[in-house]
Amino acid sequence: MGSSKGVLVLCLLFFVGTSTLAQSKVTDSLERTLKSSNKEARVNLLNQLTYEYISVNNEKVLEYNDEAIELGRRLNYVKGLAVAHTYRGVYEYLSGQFTEARRDLHLGLRLSNQAGDIENKGYTLLQLGVCSLEEVENDSALFYFGKAHEIFRDSANPVTLSKIYRNMSALYGQRYQYEMQDAYLDRAIAIRRLLSDGTLLADALALKANNKLTSGDLSGAEAYLQEAETIVKNYPEDAEDLNDIRHLRALIFFQKGRFDEGVVLLDSARNYYFKKSLIRKYVTLLADLGKVFADRGEYELALNNLYEALNICRLRGFEAEAYIIRNRIGWVNFHLGDMRQALLLAEEGLVPGKKQLKGELAEALTLKGVILTER
Repeated sequence: MGSSKGVLVLCLLFFVGTSTLAQSKVTDSLERTLKSSNKEARVNLLNQLTYEYISVNNEKVLEYNDEAIELGRRLNYVKGLAVAHTYRGVYEYLSGQFTEARRDLHLGLRLSNQAGDIENKGYTLLQLGVCSLEEVENDSALFYFGKAHEIFRDSANPVTLSKIYRNMSALYGQRYQYEMQDAYLDRAIAIRRLLSDGTLLADALALKANNKLTSGDLSGAEAYLQEAETIVKNYPEDAEDLNDIRHLRALIFFQKGRFDEGVVLLDSARNYYFKKSLIRKYVTLLADLGKVFADRGEYELALNNLYEALNICRLRGFEAEAYIIRNRIGWVNFHLGDMRQALLLAEEGLVPGKKQLKGELAEALTLKGVILTER
């Protein structure tokens, strides 16, 4: 039945939410300081708060970012204004507003050049790469990641360099160049092993485990997942990585036939992603759960999860995920004998001019071919 791989964009985004406890301590401190700040220092604090709340609290992001942009313009504080537009662009692509995101990221880039802010220039190039990756614009993503790498490869900013390598790994995964995918992720892991923040390493190890699981290397996936799990135990406040690990552990349990244990873990992760508005991870989990039910022949439950995921993708503009989910729904309908609906979904993935993942294009062609053979 169709492709056996997991959703390729699991943990794709570089910009992940900060753990709840640590994030609240930081924001509480910043908000106290903000009360007595003014002028350029206030813009900087507003930008920091925007960063801390991205993917955590949309209302706070817009509140602080709007003020940062307005005050930055009034003060003609170009450096602060550049950062504010960059963060606005990140918020927008996380929300599926890709046209607006590109506009603000490019404005942030121009203003950074004007202010001579090399750090934010490199960071903005990285985010333009991620935005392009989300839109399945792989050539553009490679261009932006390369430009960001030129800035950070010899810098004293190993954290950002590791994030560039992590996203370049995701890019090559989307291009099905798995040796390059592994090589860049290994670079990110090597850097993160030297950092004091273990959560960054746990994040990369979980992604490595996902890649191993996708390729069918169950023992390799378990080894990396176990290492990530051991690290996260030292960071009890890191609920996001913990639930990413639960998600992956559940998929391993399903492959081992331990269905009930897997469902418990997946329910925990699903509830967390929904509560924290981690929408892309929520979609990925629904897609994975849909596949699990489909493989068990529980087609109604499969369709419930897959259609919910597809509706969210359409609302949010998540193109890469939508291709994968459409194909999975198409195969379920094929097995249910609904050839008309299965063909309709296959042909949705074959619309000329649409940006597509090559593997999913091949999957849609396979599905259509099988349907026409059966008719």
